Amino acid sequence: MKVLSLELVGYREWTESLGHDREWRIQSLQHRLAHVLYETFSEVNAFPVPLRYDTYAVLADGIREASLFEALKKVRPFSPTEIRVCKGYARRPMDALFSCVDRLDDFPDERVVVAHYDIDGVTKLHGREALEEITTLRMTLERRAREIGAIPHYFGGDNFGVFATLRDLDELVELVEELRNVKAGIGVGRNPREALTKAAEALDYLRRSRVSRWKVLD
Repeated sequence: MKVLSLELVGYREWTESLGHDREWRIQSLQHRLAHVLYETFSEVNAFPVPLRYDTYAVLADGIREASLFEALKKVRPFSPTEIRVCKGYARRPMDALFSCVDRLDDFPDERVVVAHYDIDGVTKLHGREALEEITTLRMTLERRAREIGAIPHYFGGDNFGVFATLRDLDELVELVEELRNVKAGIGVGRNPREALTKAAEALDYLRRSRVSRWKVLD
């Protein structure tokens, strides 16, 4: 799998330079930068995942290296610090974050798999119960993602993603069977944006049909 790892160099020092009344400024900047990252990389069919607010993983299979760096050029002016880039390739997405290579184009593209998990009936729960369900699912998915070398992502609300490989497809389906009141639309695509689109389409089908708790759309 191919991943661009983006690290904001000197980020801690930048935050400390803002003085003590800084947290609102930091949060505002983080969300503004995230907005630019999503908008810009979606144009080339990539997808950024915040690992920390000073580190992002850009899922990059199916995309030429030149296109990725054109997108990165547009992002750089919005970063408060220099951005250090690792062009990563490895069997597992998480391993690719720490396996820098010279050229991504020298390696084969793989199909991207994303499982979009959603809690059934969460809107009917009391606020505290819903929060507990969401927190529990988030911890479970992050732990299982680490076990298979996948990259987890919190989409918001009661929606979670796990970015993995075709080799992990059975694991992603088995996880749905193990969890209570959870369904998953699983998308397989030539690039991250296509995989995410198919996962959302599969999840919409599950919400309408209610005949299963998981569906793979390839």
